[in-house]
Amino acid sequence: MLTAIILFRDIAPELFTVEEHLCLVEFIEKKTRETWQESHSKLWGRKEKQLNAWNHRIIAFSGLAIATISLLNYLPEAQEWLNVAMSRVEDFFIDGITE
Repeated sequence: MLTAIILFRDIAPELFTVEEHLCLVEFIEKKTRETWQESHSKLWGRKEKQLNAWNHRIIAFSGLAIATISLLNYLPEAQEWLNVAMSRVEDFFIDGITE
């Protein structure tokens, strides 16, 4: 859902007032923070090789990556979160894809 909101906002920014845009940024930030926190408390967030094939992992971390990219100008910690998310996405492509 978050990825769809970000894409819609970026594809059609002219549809939003400045206030609506800021409201969307606040919502995206809130949900991104929640996902980041969950990555530290949920099983899918653990950095364990045997979990790299989980759909829960690739879906959550690719969404986190997209969200943090959209927040790079708004959130100081976004770059750190992006680095972690991209590392986990890479782990999925290295270890998680099976034939």
